[in-house]
Amino acid sequence: MIQSVEELEGLKKQFLTTAQVAEITGLKQGTLEKWRRTKRHVLPYSKIGKTIRYRGEHVVALFEPQGGADPDIRPAGRRRRRKAA
Repeated sequence: MIQSVEELEGLKKQFLTTAQVAEITGLKQGTLEKWRRTKRHVLPYSKIGKTIRYRGEHVVALFEPQGGADPDIRPAGRRRRRKAA
C-alpha cells in the first residue's frame, strides 16, 4: 500500500501491472480482472499482446475525491420504494 503523497505522485508517470495495481490499491488481482471483463468499473488499461498495463495517473485518480466532493462524505444507499396501499 502507498504510504505517502510523494509515492502517489511518483506513480503517475509509470505503467503498472495488474499485480502492482492490486498491491497499491489493496484490491485483489481477481477483482481487477473482473472489472476488465465486465467493464462495470472504469479503470482504463492498455493491452499489448497478452500484457495488461495500467497508467499510474489513472490508478492515482482512484485515491482522489471526485468533483471536489468531501472525502469524508459517503454516498447514500438506495432508497426503498414504499408499497402502494
